[in-house]
Amino acid sequence: MASVHVQPTLVRIVEVGDDAVGGWVVVEGNITHRSDHPEGHIFLRLEDGTGEMMVPIFRGLAKELEGGGCLQRGYRLKVRGRVEEYRGSLEVVPKEPGDISCPEERR
Repeated sequence: MASVHVQPTLVRIVEVGDDAVGGWVVVEGNITHRSDHPEGHIFLRLEDGTGEMMVPIFRGLAKELEGGGCLQRGYRLKVRGRVEEYRGSLEVVPKEPGDISCPEERR
């Protein structure tokens, strides 16, 4: 039997709840904060008008995205990722470069 790969749909951040942990979603919003970790990770806070969510980009993926000019505060970002819980907060964790796109220039 062949497996079927279902693409996650775009959801508002407010719709991402505890029941989504372990699943995949797509969220889109403006970057309101960026923090760079000394080990090469990038931590973004994304806001879409309904809520905000952290988007951690771990070192391996961050290296692949080097030069990604839209990963800055004020830019709009679309992220496909797995919903994970870290220290009581939900986050969307992208796994590969194609999971992150910049649908438009700075807002």
